[in-house]
Amino acid sequence: MPLISWGIRAGLVGPLAVPGTYTVKLKVGGDEFSQKLIVRKDPNTAGTEADIQAQVTKALEIRDDINSVVDSINQIEWIRKQVYDLIDFLKQAKNDDSIISDAKELDTKFVGVEGKFFQQILAEGDLKSFRAPVKLYSQLALLAGDIASGSADFPPTDQQVEVHEVLKEELVIALGELNGLIDNELAAFNTLLKDNDIPNIIAVRQ
Repeated sequence: MPLISWGIRAGLVGPLAVPGTYTVKLKVGGDEFSQKLIVRKDPNTAGTEADIQAQVTKALEIRDDINSVVDSINQIEWIRKQVYDLIDFLKQAKNDDSIISDAKELDTKFVGVEGKFFQQILAEGDLKSFRAPVKLYSQLALLAGDIASGSADFPPTDQQVEVHEVLKEELVIALGELNGLIDNELAAFNTLLKDNDIPNIIAVRQ
C-alpha cells in the first residue's frame, strides 16, 4: 500500500528527462522495434540546459534516497510480519511466555526505528493528517517535488541542496540504527529461537 500524505505526490512522480536524443525500444514477442525520440527544451523558459541537468541530477539523487527509505520500510514490515506470525504460533503452541515477551519487545524496537523513516500516522490512510511530524519519506518527497515538479527549468537552490545534505545525514543514521538492530538484537533473538528449535526470523538485506 503506498504511503501518501498531503503535498508529496509531485515528489513521487520522478524528474523529467533532460533535453537530448533518446532511443525508445519496444519488444513484442521475439520482435524488437526502436525509434529515436528528441526531447526539446521549452523555449519559453529562461533556464538553460545546464540548469535542467543540475535539476535532474539532484532529483535523481533524492529519488535514490527515497528508494532507500522505502526499501528499509519494506524490510522492517517483513520482519515485523514474521514476528507477529511467530507470536501467534507460540500462543497456539502454549510455548514459553518469555519468548513471546522477547518477541514483543523486539517488535517495539523495530517500530521505533521505523519511525525514523516515516510517520506511522500515514499507515492509517489519513492523507491530510498533521498529527505527527513528517519524517524522511515525506521530507524527501516534498523536497523532490519542490526541485523537479516540472514547473520550472532551474537548478536547485542553495537552500534545497543544504536541506538535502541534512536529510542524507539523517538517512545514514537511520540506516545505521536499522542495521545495528538486525545485526545485534535480531541476531540474539534468532539464537534464542534456534536454542528452542524454532525457525528464525529472516531479514533480507536491501
